[in-house]
Amino acid sequence: MTSSDATGPSAGRAPSRRGFAETMGFLVERLRGQDSYALVLMMTIITIAFLAGTSDEGWEWIVGIALLCITMLVAFHTSDVRPRAFRFALVLSVLATGLAVVASTAEGRGATTTVAVIGTILVFTTPIAMLHRVARHPVINQQTVFAGITIYLLVGLFFSFLLMVVARSGTGGFFEATATGAVGDGTTADYLFFSFITLTTVGYGNLVPTGDLGRMLAVLEALLGQIYLVTVVALLVGGFASEFHSRRAARRGADGDLSNDPAREGDG
Repeated sequence: MTSSDATGPSAGRAPSRRGFAETMGFLVERLRGQDSYALVLMMTIITIAFLAGTSDEGWEWIVGIALLCITMLVAFHTSDVRPRAFRFALVLSVLATGLAVVASTAEGRGATTTVAVIGTILVFTTPIAMLHRVARHPVINQQTVFAGITIYLLVGLFFSFLLMVVARSGTGGFFEATATGAVGDGTTADYLFFSFITLTTVGYGNLVPTGDLGRMLAVLEALLGQIYLVTVVALLVGGFASEFHSRRAARRGADGDLSNDPAREGDG
């Protein structure tokens, strides 16, 4: 067969298939190992972005909750938690996904509150597992920094579900104004939006909690977010930069020692 015979649709598909197989192989390998916090960070961002564009019903809600559960399970696995803890998270994930299916129907909207409760528990326990794993890192590396950033995002996600639980457990509306200008409990997108603008202290003011509990939680989230950024994230980034420069200086020193080695000069 000549080289011209290898051209054609099948030849064009072969590299793409190899590229897809290599990508999937890389992801599977990362899922099998520990400390794959870059993958967890990417999945967390995708989950937040997807949930921010969904309503509390329909297939989008089901997919969003399923994405959340899968992300939390990957975080548990890569943090090398005990089998009992992972099984606990797995049971909660299956229950939350099943209830999301029920909540998406007209007859089962009350199940949304239970899904929010389970989501609160999952998102609360996941950073604890990650912190326990990161505390055992001998040095601060890239995955340590990725874990720190992921935990920051999970704080915002945790408060969004917690605020939803508070709103659905109360009698009156949680917000003085929603994104549509109406007084009420708001949607998942509203709570995510309010939580992250509070966490980052942006505070557009178009969503304002009515009760004292909601306002207290908003203040607590803003304080935690800023304290976490100026302490934990700053220390992680600073420690990683210091470790990087130390290794770079050590490599330069080793290269200098080899260039000044008399035996190497004699051989030359």
